[in-house]
Amino acid sequence: MEYVFQNEFRIYFFMKYVRGGTLFDNLCEEKRFTETAVRFFISQIVLAFGYLHEQKIMHRDLKPENVLLDEEGYACLADFGLARYV
Repeated sequence: MEYVFQNEFRIYFFMKYVRGGTLFDNLCEEKRFTETAVRFFISQIVLAFGYLHEQKIMHRDLKPENVLLDEEGYACLADFGLARYV
C-alpha cells in the first residue's frame, strides 16, 4: 500500500501499479501452470496471509482475480474491501 485516506463514507487505499496482471488473467492465458509455478505462488500467498494475520487483519476475499503478479511473477494481494481488523 502506498497511501490511504478516509472521508466520512469510505476508506481509500492506493497501491503501486502492478504490471503483470491478475493471477486469473495469467491462468487463462497459460491454460495451466507448472507445479513449480503453483508452489511459488502459493508460498507467497501463504506468507502474505501469515503477515496479515500477525497484524490481526483478515483478508476474506481470496480469489485469483485479487492476486496481482508483478513483472517478475511475484504476488501482491489486492481488494481489501472485505478485510476486517480482529
